[in-house]
Amino acid sequence: IQADTLICSTDAPPWNATYLGGISWLDRPLRASNQTNSYHLNGGLSIRQLDWMIHCLQNAKNAGIEDNIINSCIGGREKVTVVDAMAFSSDNGNTKCFDWEGQRLCPWGVHKPWAKTKFLEGDEYLELITYCPEIEALKFFLNK
Repeated sequence: IQADTLICSTDAPPWNATYLGGISWLDRPLRASNQTNSYHLNGGLSIRQLDWMIHCLQNAKNAGIEDNIINSCIGGREKVTVVDAMAFSSDNGNTKCFDWEGQRLCPWGVHKPWAKTKFLEGDEYLELITYCPEIEALKFFLNK
């Protein structure tokens, strides 16, 4: 967890995954689905299974940045559905609260959701900070 992240929920994360992170680097708005994730996951707020992480790093062929190495490891992002990634974390404001199977879901945590709000329209950012009001305090302290 990086200094510019918050866990917004008091519940433990319900996911049993090798690697979970918020979806980042979107070029268009995203809809929740049960499709296998093919989007880049960011490690600003992430959960990684230790044995998988060690194996990933030992077999990494890419000497690039951490997020790229982890996203290229087999058994990582492709085992996470889009809806699970969106429900886990909003990364850089690329995702938000959303409707899923008759419920309104907001992310379990956030990683600087104010950074790129191009996909947050109208009241969507306000909904996110209503759900997780500490976002504005964190933004204030980080921008001092």
